[in-house]
Amino acid sequence: MSSPLLEKSKAFALAIIKVCNDIKSSKRESILTNQQIRSGTSIGANIREAFYAHGRSDFIAKLQIALKECSESEYWLELLIESGYYDDRTIPEQCIEVKKLLIASINTAKSNGNGLSLFLIELQSNIYCLNIITRTRAAARVFSFPESTFHSAVYNHSRPHKAIAFSSVL
Repeated sequence: MSSPLLEKSKAFALAIIKVCNDIKSSKRESILTNQQIRSGTSIGANIREAFYAHGRSDFIAKLQIALKECSESEYWLELLIESGYYDDRTIPEQCIEVKKLLIASINTAKSNGNGLSLFLIELQSNIYCLNIITRTRAAARVFSFPESTFHSAVYNHSRPHKAIAFSSVL
């Protein structure tokens, strides 16, 4: 199971762990860093949990929790920066990038409630092949999108373990 949202949230969590451990050891600060580690690592955990959701509403709810944790992480980062414990701006930028992906994924998942179900078929040679089926199953079409132009969150109702949220940067 791979997607830019999962990869970026995991990279963010690993960066947060490293930064917080560095701050703890060099500046002896633990209150802010402990909170930062909790919220920063929770983002990816909630995204991963969303992939095993029981339905569209559960999928969206898990992503919304991840978005709340992302916002909380942004707050703790602001406090660490403004209090002088940390001064690098790259991790807040990573946080904002994950937040944008989450917002796009949530909005797409919500808008896909308009009668369409999207099913991921496969990724071959950087082409995402999707089978788009109406709820009535009256019509079915297959579309292929180059990875560089496809922005969406895809959720498979019949196989939650095949759910994928992804977005790519143009």
